[in-house]
Amino acid sequence: MKKRKWMNNIGLKIISLLVAFGIWLMVVNTDDPEKTQPFNVTVTIENNERLEEAGKVYRVVDNTDEVTIWVTARKSIIQNLRASDFKVIADFENFNEMIGSIPLTVECTNSRITEDKIKVLPPSLKIELEDKKEQEFVLSVEKTGTPAKGYEVASMEVEQGRKIYIAGAESLLQIIGKVTVPVSVQGYSSDRTVTSTIRITDKNGAAFTESQMNSLELKTMEGAVISEGKVDVNLTFWPIKSGVPIEVIPEGTPADGYHISEITTTPETLNIAGSEQALENMGDSLKIENLVSVEGMSETVEEEIDISDILEEYNVKLEEGTDPTVTVRVKIEKWGDTTVAFPVSELKIISYPEGKNLVFTPADQLLIGVRSTGSEIASITADEMTASVDLTDYQDAGTYTVPVDIELPEGYELVSPVTIYVNIEDVEQSSPDTE
Repeated sequence: MKKRKWMNNIGLKIISLLVAFGIWLMVVNTDDPEKTQPFNVTVTIENNERLEEAGKVYRVVDNTDEVTIWVTARKSIIQNLRASDFKVIADFENFNEMIGSIPLTVECTNSRITEDKIKVLPPSLKIELEDKKEQEFVLSVEKTGTPAKGYEVASMEVEQGRKIYIAGAESLLQIIGKVTVPVSVQGYSSDRTVTSTIRITDKNGAAFTESQMNSLELKTMEGAVISEGKVDVNLTFWPIKSGVPIEVIPEGTPADGYHISEITTTPETLNIAGSEQALENMGDSLKIENLVSVEGMSETVEEEIDISDILEEYNVKLEEGTDPTVTVRVKIEKWGDTTVAFPVSELKIISYPEGKNLVFTPADQLLIGVRSTGSEIASITADEMTASVDLTDYQDAGTYTVPVDIELPEGYELVSPVTIYVNIEDVEQSSPDTE
């Protein structure tokens, strides 16, 4: 019987096949080698309904709900994997109450990744069981962003109520520091309702993890479950009226022979937000009545007034970032006295320090008290007087209180001496250019 042709040189053919396979294997391992890569995944907890029925809740220990999956696969496969391709499951059906842990299983959407190619650390979820507790918390709205120009947020109210119940492990409830609803008002000018997710932070300011949030039950004060931790926030906006002057009406009468010569405030005007009706009721100015007493006074009165209560009476508010404190200055002068504002720029300087710069305080004007020596009331302007400072004794750098020499027309005298702060600075010399 004749041998088949394909059997000729069978040994050589087998050797060639093995060599070819070896070359293929070498090429694959060189161009597409196996590698191991980690992925961080949050554990999904399933079948914990029986705990609810028993009035128990669980608490994850040592953050073991955040695991790392180590996957070994060919480079061409692993480079296309993402953490979202994996699901790590802790099934309460497998809960070992003796050691307080649940073994973890891993599922992957890519069928080419087999179980033997996956290693998860830690391999189990550590938990502690506690009795379920419930506690009341205040829900505060935290504003982010800025409304449209010319508008201010009037109110931010949670539709479900400003208090909620939170149920969960007692150890978790004890570390709750703040329960808030962050709401963006960026660019808004009209009233609206927005939906936002409740945020819980611990007493150190750290936000609760997804696992911690999932272990809690949020309810309204009426007992309705707050689905997915989302609530509705009603936003109201008011237009801003800019440059509202402050009108001060003092209480009482100055001492005999004295009168109120001027009333000033700092700031002079305010930007106030309110409904159209509230702004109309307020009028053209914000009145501060009977909060500053001048009864029997013979000298200037200065007081700081908190206008919060006044704003509340009008049902308006200041533009955000404005201090509600107003400084009121009621100038009281003797009959016949007057105050003249003299421009600092008109000061004559005697013996200007050589090589120095001068900075005056005040920088704009000197307030000079003048009294008539006759029976008539003082009536004088800055143009009718001269003022000078002699710096002969002030030639070195430093800050000095320097007397101001005032020359007045006949029939007038100063109420009190006048001084000015002078800061004398060395002039910085620039270095000559060198080649």
